[in-house]
Amino acid sequence: MKLAGIALHLLVAACAVVLSGSGLSSHASPPSGTPPPPAVTDAIATDLSDYMWPTDAGSIVTSTFAEFRSMHFHGGVDVSTGDVTGYRVFAMRDGYVSRILIFTAGYGKMLFVKHHDGYTSTYAHLSRFAPAIEALARAEQMRRECYPIDLELKPGDVQVSKGSVIAYTGDTGIGTPHLHFEIRDQNLEPINPQLCADLLAPDAIPPVIHRIAVTPLGEGSLVQGGWDTQVYAAHEVGHSRYRVRETITISGNAGFAVSARDRTEGSRFQRGLYRYILSIDGAPFSTTTLNRAPMRDAHAIGLYFDWNLLDRGLGRFEKLYPDVPGTLPFFSPAGGKGVGNATLSDGPHQFVIAAEDIAGNRAEVSGTIVVARAPEFSLEAAGTDLRLRFPDPAGLERVDVSIRHTGGIWSAPLTFPRPPGDAHTMMVPLPSGTYDVVRVTAEDSWGNRSHPGFVFVHKPAGTASLSLTHVIEPDFIRVIARTSGVFTSPPAVAVYEGHDRRIIPMAASEVDLYVGTFRPSPSVGGLRRVAAEAEINGRASSAFEEIEFYPIVPGKTGSYALDGGRLRVRYDSLSVYRTILLQVEKHLEDGETVYSLLPAQAVLREGLDVSLAAPPAAPNQGLYFLGRNSREFLSPRPDKPGGAFTGRVTRTLGDVSIMVDNMPPSISRLFVRADRSRRLDFSFRAGDNLSGIEYEAMKAYIDGHVVIPEVDGEHHRVFYRSSDPLERGSHRLLIRLSDRAGNINTLERRFTVR
Repeated sequence: MKLAGIALHLLVAACAVVLSGSGLSSHASPPSGTPPPPAVTDAIATDLSDYMWPTDAGSIVTSTFAEFRSMHFHGGVDVSTGDVTGYRVFAMRDGYVSRILIFTAGYGKMLFVKHHDGYTSTYAHLSRFAPAIEALARAEQMRRECYPIDLELKPGDVQVSKGSVIAYTGDTGIGTPHLHFEIRDQNLEPINPQLCADLLAPDAIPPVIHRIAVTPLGEGSLVQGGWDTQVYAAHEVGHSRYRVRETITISGNAGFAVSARDRTEGSRFQRGLYRYILSIDGAPFSTTTLNRAPMRDAHAIGLYFDWNLLDRGLGRFEKLYPDVPGTLPFFSPAGGKGVGNATLSDGPHQFVIAAEDIAGNRAEVSGTIVVARAPEFSLEAAGTDLRLRFPDPAGLERVDVSIRHTGGIWSAPLTFPRPPGDAHTMMVPLPSGTYDVVRVTAEDSWGNRSHPGFVFVHKPAGTASLSLTHVIEPDFIRVIARTSGVFTSPPAVAVYEGHDRRIIPMAASEVDLYVGTFRPSPSVGGLRRVAAEAEINGRASSAFEEIEFYPIVPGKTGSYALDGGRLRVRYDSLSVYRTILLQVEKHLEDGETVYSLLPAQAVLREGLDVSLAAPPAAPNQGLYFLGRNSREFLSPRPDKPGGAFTGRVTRTLGDVSIMVDNMPPSISRLFVRADRSRRLDFSFRAGDNLSGIEYEAMKAYIDGHVVIPEVDGEHHRVFYRSSDPLERGSHRLLIRLSDRAGNINTLERRFTVR
C-alpha cells in the first residue's frame, strides 16, 4: 500500500500539465439572440461573463437550477446529449482540477474545477475523463482497490485553460445520457449557472401555470372558512394569462403556492421556473428568485415544495413564502409570512402571480382575495326577540336565522339586513312556529361568515355521547369535540400539561361540533390529558383524550426515553429548523418491531440520534431507517454487547427498526468472454435484499491480480474490459461481493483464452 501511494505521487507529478483549448472548432455555444439573463439580486463574487458553454453536445436544457428532486434541489443545469455518450466536455474557465469523484450512483463520474476567484465548476455523469485525469483516477482506484473514489488534487497537479477538453459526456450515476454542470461559490454552495450570459440557452416558450394553492398559516387562520389548504385551477384567459375564478377568502394569515412548469424548444422535458413575483393591488408584495440553492442542507427542499400536497397526489407546488424564515435564500422579503390581516386592509384585493423562466418568458395568473376577520357576536333570547351584540360592527352586512325541529334539517335562512349606523346591538325577531333550536350566523359585506350561535327553545330528549379527537399541526394542536346529539351548552375544554391546566377556547362549527386550538408547552414531553364537559341534549356529559408527543425545539438540547427505554431520541441545538411535535407509533412488521417517527413530512436540519435496545443476539443485526423514497442502513452493531444500536436520522422522519440480514448479496447473469484480441470482457448483476451492497469492498481478481470493474449502481450492473491482452491458456476470475451487514458472496469462474 505504501508503494502504491508513492506511485500515485509520481503519477500526479508526471501529470502536472496544462490542458490546452486546442481542437475546439466544433464547440457549439448557444446561438445568438439569447435574451440577457435577469439581474442578479444578491452578491455573487465572480465574473459571470467569464464562463463558456461546457459541451459540444448542443444547447437543449432539460433540467434547470433548483428544480424538484425527491430529497434535494437540483444543483445545476442538465444538457441533453440526445441519448448519446462521448461528446466533449470543456472547462468553463481557467483553473485546475481540484477533485475527482466516482460514485456508483448519483452523480456518477464527476469533476471539480476550481477557478482563480475561489469559485468551482462541476461536471457530472461523465463517461470518462481526459487522459491525464483518467490516469489519476485509475491510479487512485488501484491504490484503493475499489471503483468509487474521492481524490482531492493540488493547484499544480492538473491545470486547465478555458475551453480545454477535460472529459466526455456519459450516463454514469443516475439517468439517461446527459451532462450535468454546476457553478459553486467559495463555500461550495450552488448558484444558478444560467445567470452567466454564455450559459443561457435560447428559449422563447413561456411557462404554463396549472394551479395555485392557499394555505392558512397559524392556528387562527382560515381559507374559505376552513383550516385546510385550498387548491384552485388556473383557467387560461389569453396568451400566457390565467385567472382563478373563485373569490378566495382569508381570515388571519395565508400563504400562496404555485404549480407551474416550463419547457424550451427541442425538448419534451418539463422544467422548473426561475422567479415568481406576487403583486397585490398592482404593487409588488414578495418575490421568489432561484439564484442560489443550499447544498449542505439540500433536503430543505421540503420547506419549499409543499410535501403535503405532493403526498396527496396534487402535484408540485412551490411556496411563495418562507416556511421557516431565514432558511432558504429564495425569498424577498426574507422574513415574509404570507398575506392576510397583518399585511393588508380588510376587504377585496386583486392579486397577480407572475411566473418567469430564466430567459425572461412570463406567464401570469390573477384573482381576487378578500381579507377580513369573520364577524363575532354574542347571542341571547330576549322575549320574542334575539339580541346580538357585536364587539366590532364594521363591515357587518346581514344576519341569517334558521330553525330546526328535533332530528330534522335546518330550514332555509331568514335574512335580516344590518340596521344603519354603527350600533353594537341588533335585535332580530324569533321565527314563528314550533321548533327546538335557532341558529344564527352573521356575514360581512365581503361574504365572510361568522361561527354560528345557537338558542334552544326546547332541549332535545334522549342520550347522546361526547367524543374528543385531535389533529397535530406543525405549531399547535387542534381539538375537536363532537356529539351524536346536540350541544345544548358550549363544551368547556381544558388541557393538562404536567402540573399546569389551561382552558382551550372552543368555537362552534355546527350544533354538534366545536373546534379549538392550543400551543403546547415546549418543555413538556409525553402525555397530555384533554378533558371536556358539556351539556348534551340537556344532560351533563364529559369526555377526555390523551395526546402523546415530544417537542423538539430549535436551539435546545435534550433526549427522550420511549417505550420503557427501548427507544431513545437525542437532539441538539441544530437538530431541527422549527419545533417538531414528535409522535411515535409502534407496530410489528414481518415479526420485527418498527417505530414510526412522525410527522412524516417534518424536515430535519442536522438530524436526530436514534438508539434502539438490541434484541437477543443474532448474527448480522443492524439498525435501519425507512424514510421518503429511501432505506438507509444506519448501524451494523450495538455500541456494546447487549447494548443499543445507534444511528443518525438526518433528513426527514420515518421508520426505524432492527432487522437481521443473513442473506449474502447475489451475483447473477455472469458473462465472461475473451475476444479475438484476447481482451477479457466480463459482466454481472449485483443485488442485495436489505442492507445494500458495499461497493467499496467489492473485489475482482484475474489470476490473483486485482482489476477495477465499472459499476452502474442505478441498474445494479458491474462490467469490465481489460486494456491489455491476456496470455493464451487457462485463467481464473474471482469476484467477492459484500453487503453492509457483512455478508460475503464469492464466485470463481475458470475460462480459457485461445
